[in-house]
Parts: sequence; C-alpha cells; structure tokens
Amino acid sequence: NVYPTREFMARGQGKVKARCRGCNARLESCSHVLGACRVVAARRMERHNFACQRLAVVAKRMGWEVSREKSFGDKTGVKRPDLVFCSEGKALVLDVTIRFELNANVLKKACRDKQKHYKSIVKQVEDSMGVTEVEIHGFPIGARGLWYRPNSKVLRKLGLSKPEARALAERLCKGALRGSLSVMREFLLCKE
Repeated sequence: NVYPTREFMARGQGKVKARCRGCNARLESCSHVLGACRVVAARRMERHNFACQRLAVVAKRMGWEVSREKSFGDKTGVKRPDLVFCSEGKALVLDVTIRFELNANVLKKACRDKQKHYKSIVKQVEDSMGVTEVEIHGFPIGARGLWYRPNSKVLRKLGLSKPEARALAERLCKGALRGSLSVMREFLLCKE
C-alpha cells in the first residue's frame, strides 16, 4: 500500500492533509479511489464491465442464453443483476463486484450481500425466463487481483473444466488488477 495517495503521503502529518483531491472525501486511500471516488467512476465501470463481458462470452460459448442487466421488479423496486444465464430450465443469476481486499472477509461478505440483495427476484426470474430452477450468485473479484475461490464453482456450473475455469479465473484477476492500475493512474492525473 505505497501508492502515492494522500493517506500515504500524509502519514505522520495528521489526516487533514489526506482529504481526497478528487471528491473531497475525508480520506484519499487506495480503497477509496478503487471503490468509491466519483472522479474515476467511469474507469471503475470499465473494470467491472470487462469481467461481465468475459463471463458472458464464456457462458454463450458453453451454450447458455445470456441476458445482461435485465430488470426484475420486486416489492422493494427494480433490480438489475449483471448477468442471467439460462440453459435447460435452469438460471444462474450473477452480479459481479470488484472490491478492495481490506481483509480476508471482504469478498465473502460481498458475495453474501449480493445473494441477499437478489434473492427476492427468484420467482420473477422463473416466470420471466421460463425456468424452474434459479441460483443467485455474488461474483466478487479483488481489486488487487485476489480470486474468491467459490467463484470457481460457478464457473464449473457453466460447464468449464477445471483447467478452463482456472484459466478464466486468472484472466479475470489480471483484468481486475489492470483495471485497478488504470483507475489509479487516471486518478493521480486529475487536477488537485
């Protein structure tokens, strides 16, 4: 964590000098830039969309019907999971998230949060997609390239062999890391 954010540069000088130069948030840290700063929101979305696109291409190649950001309404409003894969009466609902790995539980919590958020649309997915079985999966990837192991089970459900799943996992992790570097590069070039 030695990227020249204000948090890093202000160590020992007090947090007053650590405010975000982009959005004036309390603390300009790697975690803030890679996950929340509005100045680089478009670049973060590109990083996210890379993972979604790779997953969609692979699912389609494996014979799944792919829907991107399809809307499903429930009593709390409209929900749009990133991906819905359908095949042979079954749907896999995936919502990708790229999170800064502050600790070992961040990706696990992100997965649980996504599952909780989308569990209310199971019936709507069944009715809308004409399936009888629906699985909801959060699909977290670490912003610094950490792979969340349960994601491999999702890739296997798509029909990938273990070596294929491993290769895709590596590609997704490298893509997330490259995307994070792009986010940080763009952020540091923004005007103070």
